[in-house]
Amino acid sequence: MRVLARPGYADSDVVKQFEQQYKVQVNVTFVDSDEALWAKMHAAKGQQFDVVAANTAEMQRYTREGLLQPLDVAVLPNTRRQLPRFRPPLPFPA
Repeated sequence: MRVLARPGYADSDVVKQFEQQYKVQVNVTFVDSDEALWAKMHAAKGQQFDVVAANTAEMQRYTREGLLQPLDVAVLPNTRRQLPRFRPPLPFPA
């Protein structure tokens, strides 16, 4: 799994635990600003990363550029453990 995030969003102890629990390798690329994150995502048209921890204020820009894909929550059973306000599927802007 390839993750793009700012420091503090993918701490090494959490990543290690995730890798052990799910038997996967996680490669984290850290950036230090919204601009650096945008540059990394835009340069590869979003295809270098499986997960991105972007500033929510920037999400519309990423969506408009076609750099994100919606998640299929039907295959993510732990979404039922989220706070109720996060559970209803929201329409993915085109």
